[in-house]
Amino acid sequence: MKKINTILLAAVGFWFAAATAQAATVSFLGSQLGGAAWRTASDVKTFQINGSNVYGSQGYALLGGGKGYLASLPAAVTITRLTSISYDGADGYLNIDDPIEAGTVRSGVWINFNTVADTYDDFLSLDFQDAANYTVGVFTNNTDFAAVSPATLRIAQTSGVGSADSGIVSNTPSTTGAWFFFNVAGVAGDKFTVSGAKAAGFPFNGIAAISLDAPIAVVAGVPEPATWGLMIAGFGLVGAVARRRRLMIVAA
Repeated sequence: MKKINTILLAAVGFWFAAATAQAATVSFLGSQLGGAAWRTASDVKTFQINGSNVYGSQGYALLGGGKGYLASLPAAVTITRLTSISYDGADGYLNIDDPIEAGTVRSGVWINFNTVADTYDDFLSLDFQDAANYTVGVFTNNTDFAAVSPATLRIAQTSGVGSADSGIVSNTPSTTGAWFFFNVAGVAGDKFTVSGAKAAGFPFNGIAAISLDAPIAVVAGVPEPATWGLMIAGFGLVGAVARRRRLMIVAA
């Protein structure tokens, strides 16, 4: 009897682990125009839920004029630059909240050079070191010329189990700033690439910053086919053990 109970518990644990395994997810949440005051209470933070009224409460990365790369990231994720050019910014680029000290910093840009319209350029990758779920903000439209900013954005999984994809998100390039927010959830080994297609009439294509916050929406994952197989196998094992136990009781 004790042996049967042990087998039954092991089967249930096996099924539970499989049932709770979630594939990586990416979904587009919405956008907020303006947003230069991303680290102070000057602007209402539509996509922030912890009451701090700050974007990047769990992490951020950006280029700041004269300061270079500014970043503070959680242990669960690293950021890898995938662009051909990094530019601190120039006169006419937006002054945004400096996350390191009081005041503002001229925003820079991670930029690609591409002369082909509707071709996606990769800006950065989010490399997950552990299971995590974030609201990821992408800041753009911050330069001195509107067409430097992408006409569309996208976050898609490029490594790990699954193929999560936000789909194509349209942007109207301008010089007034805009945040685009995505829910991104993954586990260790998952990589998500932030990319965009250039605006017509200009060969540059870039973004200014990434912010990480608590998720404002939980996207329900659908078990992968392999997971369904594990669940069914687990149910079958539980059923077989239960039938064997009933036969033993009847025989007794």
